[in-house]
Amino acid sequence: MKQACAGRQWGKSGIWLAFFAIATLLATTGFVHIINVWVEQKLLPIGIHFPWLELVWIIGSTTVTLLTVVATGLIREESLLLRIVPVLLWGAGNLIEVLSKHWLYALPPFPTGLSPQAGSWLEKIETLLAPPIPFWPASASLNGGSFLIGSFPSGHVFRTTFMAGLLLPQRLGRVLVPVIGAATAFATIATGGHWLWDGIGGFCLAQAALSAWQAAQNIGRT
Repeated sequence: MKQACAGRQWGKSGIWLAFFAIATLLATTGFVHIINVWVEQKLLPIGIHFPWLELVWIIGSTTVTLLTVVATGLIREESLLLRIVPVLLWGAGNLIEVLSKHWLYALPPFPTGLSPQAGSWLEKIETLLAPPIPFWPASASLNGGSFLIGSFPSGHVFRTTFMAGLLLPQRLGRVLVPVIGAATAFATIATGGHWLWDGIGGFCLAQAALSAWQAAQNIGRT
């Protein structure tokens, strides 16, 4: 029974990867860019009026999500392999993100900017909870000849959605994980850091990783 469930989950993971591949192929097309710009223009005023949405860059950072994924593995009453698999999937998703941003020239929108007061306390929180990881390309700026020249997919949407899927019970996650993914994408767009298509790519990548994780659980518990 669990083997059959694992097979279905592997199939779902493959489907989500296929969606991600299609989104990747379309990411730099003119049609997608028109949609991206239209959505960005609608959401940017929201990001300006609600600067606390910038917290999405802390919650979905590499540092915070990696520590959460590792901590989740440590507290689970499972085999060592099943504790390591989420970290490996987190790493694989981030590697795909970095390579995609290196090869796909889809420039991110201009940041909306924060008021000095909001920027001050957000910067303090970010420095404390989400410092850049040395030598990690995703921590580098997208400008000035960086290794990352594009914005697709959104690593923050991937990491936050994946983290939510690990933390939530499976039945509850079926409802809340898409909501959390959509909310994260909304915040990254409203604050001027990503396009709509970047969020879609990050969500597909997270769903592929979560399906693979569920398949690994079914196999490991047989």
